[in-house]
Amino acid sequence: MGTGTSLSRILRSLRATLGQPQAIVDPRGYLYVFIRGTDNRIYYNRLDRQSSSWAGWTSLGGATDKTGFSLCMDPRGYLFVFISGIDNVIYYNWIDTRTGTTGFWVNVGGASPGPPRCVIDASGIAWVFIKGIDSILYYWRVDTRSGAGDAGWTSLGGGASNSPMPIMDPRGFLWVFIDGLDTVVYYNKRDVFAGTWSGWTSLGGGASTRPTAVVDSANGFLRVYIRGLDNIIYYTRLNLKTNAWDGSWSTLGGATSSFVSPLWNNLGRVWLFIQGTDNVVYYIVLDDRSNAWAGWTSLGGGISQAPVPVDDLKNGYLWVFVRGLDNVIYFRFWDERADTWS
Repeated sequence: MGTGTSLSRILRSLRATLGQPQAIVDPRGYLYVFIRGTDNRIYYNRLDRQSSSWAGWTSLGGATDKTGFSLCMDPRGYLFVFISGIDNVIYYNWIDTRTGTTGFWVNVGGASPGPPRCVIDASGIAWVFIKGIDSILYYWRVDTRSGAGDAGWTSLGGGASNSPMPIMDPRGFLWVFIDGLDTVVYYNKRDVFAGTWSGWTSLGGGASTRPTAVVDSANGFLRVYIRGLDNIIYYTRLNLKTNAWDGSWSTLGGATSSFVSPLWNNLGRVWLFIQGTDNVVYYIVLDDRSNAWAGWTSLGGGISQAPVPVDDLKNGYLWVFVRGLDNVIYFRFWDERADTWS
C-alpha cells in the first residue's frame, strides 16, 4: 500500500488475495470477511465482537478464477457463498453462523464468465443472477430453509456487459439492473407476490461498469449509481412512494476506475465509496437531515479494485475493506458513536 498509508491490515499473516474481498455481518453482530486466495480457493475470517479479535483464516474450499463472488445472509444466520467456478459453472456453499458448521459445494449448473449476484427475499428464497456466456441474464432460486432449488436456470432476456445488480425494496419488489451491450442502464422488476416480471426498461445514461444500487429507507428512494463513460459518478432515483424516477441522471463529480460501492446505514446516511483514478479510496456522504451531499473525502491507501463497505450497526461501526496494490487486504472503520475514522 505504500509508506504512510492510513489503512490497516486485518492480520500480519493475512493470505494474499487475487480478487475483491467480500464482507457481511451476521444477525448476532459477528463480522465475516471472505477472499479468493492465491490458490483460487475461498477463505474466510471472523471478528469476534466480544473480544475484538480475528479468529484466523479458514478455507471453505471451492475453486474460482473470477475476480468476485457473492454473499447472502438469511434471517436465521445461514450465510451463503455463490461462486462461478473455474469451469464457469455456478456453485454455492453455506455456513451456519450460529454453530460454525459449514456445508459443501453444490453444483447448480448455469455458465457465467463473471461472478453471480444473490439476494434473499422476505420468504427466505435466495435469488441468484448471472450474465450468461451469451451475455443474456439468467436466474436460479433456492429455498434457504429446505435447500430445494429450481430444476434449471430461467432466462430474463436482455443483454449485459457486466454482472447484474439485484436488490429488494421494502415493498417486496425485486429489481435487477444491468449495463446493456449499448452501455445504457436497464432494469427489470419482479413483483415477488404476484410472480410477474415487468420486462426490461431503459433508464438511459451511459455506464462503463455495472450499475450499483441501494435502498435509502430514510428518504424513501431507490438510488442507482454508475461510473459514466467519462469516469464521473452519476445517479438517478426512484421515489418509492410515487413510483416515479427522476427522469435524468445527476452528477456527483468524482472520478473512478471501477464501479461505485454504495451503502445505506440505519442511521439514515447514504455513503458512496470509490476507487479513484489515482487508486486512492474516496467517499462522499448524503446527510439525511439536509438531503445534501458533502464533498469527496480521501481515505488514502492504494487499491486495485473497488472498496467494499459493510454496516455493523449492532457494534456501531462502518467497515471498509480493500485489496491493496500488494494484493493484501486492508481495512478502516468509522466509529458511529465517536463520528470518526480509525
